[in-house]
Amino acid sequence: MAFPTLMDQQAAASQFIQTRPYAGVFLDMSGGKSLATLHALTQIGPRGHTLIIAPIKIARISWISEIEKWGVNVRTQSLIVDDNDRKLSPEQRYSRYAELLDPKTPPTLWLINQELVHDLVTWLPPLDPRDRKKLPTPRWPFPTVIIDESQGFKSYSSQRFKAIRAARGQISRMILLSGTPAPNGLEDLWSQVYLLDQGASLGPSITDYREAFFQSNKRLANGTPVDWRP
Repeated sequence: MAFPTLMDQQAAASQFIQTRPYAGVFLDMSGGKSLATLHALTQIGPRGHTLIIAPIKIARISWISEIEKWGVNVRTQSLIVDDNDRKLSPEQRYSRYAELLDPKTPPTLWLINQELVHDLVTWLPPLDPRDRKKLPTPRWPFPTVIIDESQGFKSYSSQRFKAIRAARGQISRMILLSGTPAPNGLEDLWSQVYLLDQGASLGPSITDYREAFFQSNKRLANGTPVDWRP
């Protein structure tokens, strides 16, 4: 395996990831985030399974293509499509879910699209069988998680965010990648940063974030929603 000479921003991103267990890499589009991340992973040598969460096209074009192009020595398995790029049926996908829980399965880089994260979490057995919550903490098999296009998790009320949040305590390395982390404004950052540090920087809830970093220009008594502005 011979990586190309990294561009300056890629080398900086790789070093940033290597020196932090929870890293957000927000570079411009086409900034080489996937290659920088792969380079960092080869230096770190993470143990166990790795999960990459990415839009379907990016999973194929950016990740699989880079892995194949540079001969990265890692076993890959898709939870999206089969070896012929045909969409997995639910039965095929659940078979692969079972494979990742098999202790005989070697460390693998798994790819899944953002829309299926909630499906994966709800399929996994609960960490504590006595947990009766609607979304119990799953027995999470991925110590390392990479979320590409992390702005897809900007909604704190979305099923995909809640799913990863439920597993967050079992993730020892989290990497977020995005060229547009706040497409609709700074409020979009809260849920993404929460997945990195569980509320240490921006607060444990969206309400705490708003109260600490935003102010309302109007506080109406007639029930009109408050207009939050930075």
